[in-house]
Amino acid sequence: MEKQQRLLIIGGEDVQMRIPLIRELEKKGFEVYVAGSGGEEIFRFSNIKFHRYELNRGMSLFDDIKTVKALRKIFKHVDPNIVQSFDTKPSILVPLASLGWPHKVVRTITGMGYAFSSDSFFAKFLRFVYKIFQIALDLKVDLTVFQNEDDFNYYSENNLLKNHKGCLIRGSGLDLHKMESSIELNKCKEEILDGVDYDCVFLMVTRLVRHKGVMDYLQAAEAVIGEYKKCKFILVGPLEGNGKDAISEDELAKFSESVLWLGPRNDVLSIMEISDVFVLPTYYREGVPRVLLEAASKSLPVITTDMPGCRDIIRDHKEGLLVPVKDPYSLKKSMIKMVEDEGMRYRMGQLARYRVVNYFSLDIVAGNYVDAYNSVLVNEIE
Repeated sequence: MEKQQRLLIIGGEDVQMRIPLIRELEKKGFEVYVAGSGGEEIFRFSNIKFHRYELNRGMSLFDDIKTVKALRKIFKHVDPNIVQSFDTKPSILVPLASLGWPHKVVRTITGMGYAFSSDSFFAKFLRFVYKIFQIALDLKVDLTVFQNEDDFNYYSENNLLKNHKGCLIRGSGLDLHKMESSIELNKCKEEILDGVDYDCVFLMVTRLVRHKGVMDYLQAAEAVIGEYKKCKFILVGPLEGNGKDAISEDELAKFSESVLWLGPRNDVLSIMEISDVFVLPTYYREGVPRVLLEAASKSLPVITTDMPGCRDIIRDHKEGLLVPVKDPYSLKKSMIKMVEDEGMRYRMGQLARYRVVNYFSLDIVAGNYVDAYNSVLVNEIE
């Protein structure tokens, strides 16, 4: 680029998760601004220009109109060359707010969410509404970025890319240098393993909700412990209120003899270091589950479901094992395979690390975004 281009990244309340990517984009020559619906303290601390706006993640026409007006005010203040949106709601409202503005619009589809994870009548209705919105937005978007191949294929097969192009960029990038820091191995061994030499230590890290497959993990762990006493099953993550998808502390207590629940932790990387296998039997349609990338970067073999995003990271019998959704019995069988074959665990763990380094690292992903931005700036997307 001959001159520094101004990039405005718009996300929701967790837009701070993009800070490592933002830093890389700054290194590669972009002047980056951020807009989000969460707190601004971390951006002030990081010396990143931040604008806050209100975002209702539910369905509210009145609130959405207010958000569109707020975004247009931010456009006027920043005057960006490119506006990049992340997350479902911003990726709908940003193109609408951009009507009449000359900047390029790039959006990243970070998964298809509940509407594409359930077969309920309401989910099917949401899929219909989602498709109508995407048809309407087609003319105002310059480039749609997909994090996994299934989402890309859905848009292509449903003619949602008729007037603009799409490309595949796998996730938001993993800072592998940061992943190597702050490891407290001995402390975790003493606290969690109690000095016991287990045959195999399994780990699941997630919010405690049903669509993440937590109950499948608990049931499969109980079944494996019944046959292999020297296995350890660890569950890390916070409770999620009282909704119908939430798992209660009473439900967890029923499996306390089989699974050690540690609650939320800030030393997940250290816990990964003392684990042998990572498990995520999710049936929620995400873009690319970051926790799988973190586990794979630690050379952990993975058992996960054959779901979009998951299978983009973990290939069956290569980096790990893929199981059907909502199938504790298949999950149990895969766990037993891992217990019985240490050599397989090692080979899969090495392949998992290699795949993250070569396809999902922060530097690679940031370079892909730079190529994507440059291509829309010259109206030449290949």
